[in-house]
Amino acid sequence: MRDIQGHSGRAVADALGLSTAAMKSRLHRARATVRHMVRDTPEPARGGNADGNQD
Repeated sequence: MRDIQGHSGRAVADALGLSTAAMKSRLHRARATVRHMVRDTPEPARGGNADGNQD
């Protein structure tokens, strides 16, 4: 809600029934998890087509 939809921290915290501090903590952990997953995901091979042959 905060990063994608641009809602304020207070609005997100209220919608989730959390304090602002708790919402910030959860958002920090979620961002770290996404960063970790993106960093550890191998990049797809470049070039070629679906069967692996280069045209």
